[in-house]
Amino acid sequence: MLPYASNKSTSWEVKARGHKCTETDEAFEEKEFLMSRLMAGPEGLVREDYKLSAWNKAKQAEALFYWKTQYRLPPAKKEAAFKEENAEEILRQMVEEKDESSVNVVFLLAVMLERKRILIERGVQRDAEGRQIRIYEHKESGETFLIPDPELSLDQIEEVQQEIALKLGWIKAEVVPLNILFLGDANACRSQMAEGWVKSLKAERLQAFSAGVEKQDLHPFAVKVMAEADVDLSVQRAQQLDELKDVPLDVVVTVCDHAKEKCPAFPDACKVVHMRFDDPVAQAKALAEAGGEEEAQLEVFRKVRDEIRVFVEGLPESLDA
Repeated sequence: MLPYASNKSTSWEVKARGHKCTETDEAFEEKEFLMSRLMAGPEGLVREDYKLSAWNKAKQAEALFYWKTQYRLPPAKKEAAFKEENAEEILRQMVEEKDESSVNVVFLLAVMLERKRILIERGVQRDAEGRQIRIYEHKESGETFLIPDPELSLDQIEEVQQEIALKLGWIKAEVVPLNILFLGDANACRSQMAEGWVKSLKAERLQAFSAGVEKQDLHPFAVKVMAEADVDLSVQRAQQLDELKDVPLDVVVTVCDHAKEKCPAFPDACKVVHMRFDDPVAQAKALAEAGGEEEAQLEVFRKVRDEIRVFVEGLPESLDA
């Protein structure tokens, strides 16, 4: 048959089955055989359904496509045919969206549903652009699905199957953690806390490192207040930035003004962010010199510890802000 006049957006859609004869307006009865045809309309294809008594050769000759089918009452609403995949629901959604970038996925979903005997292929038609349009009928609802056939090659199918598996939740997308470095003045407290929080809260998304412009021993109060939050800093060690020169970094976060000023240049692909936190070491030292007790000094470390946690909890999304 000649292709019907259409654009790509009307070449693939779902056409509901009628419950009455197009000509006589008589209702169809359960399991009654009838004739269905597709006609060209101003806005694309139009589906018409006829009782056998109203069908004739003239209607057949006018049709772009026709087929014999059996009427069934609309099925009661139920769970998707295969609950885990929910392929039919996704197919309907994607057909409604008519996203040309999804045409391969839509086609393979329809093939899957055909193999599950949920869809029945009734024939093939070409649209005005010359694309093959496969005509499927839903076994229960009787709806007509017009699905473009992208005529995939074998080497394309595996990639599309992977995409379908992701959409249906059969597999999870592989997440490659970002390498993030927290750069401090001496790598004795704030940058160490940030590294510890990332390892505790964001290990699936981020691979954390910390270093200092210079290097000092890990402050015991930093270890103590982090232990209160069930994060063990005693397994970490202080290091200078040069020790990480071979690590491919995605993000560098400077945690103090001195580190920002001394921060070297990184490759363009590495994002550098400044997030200043108060220096609890200097504040605790001032408290001690003024006669402040240890508990007051620890409170300074706890405050910074909690501020860093809030920052880490927003990673990596907050980096764009």
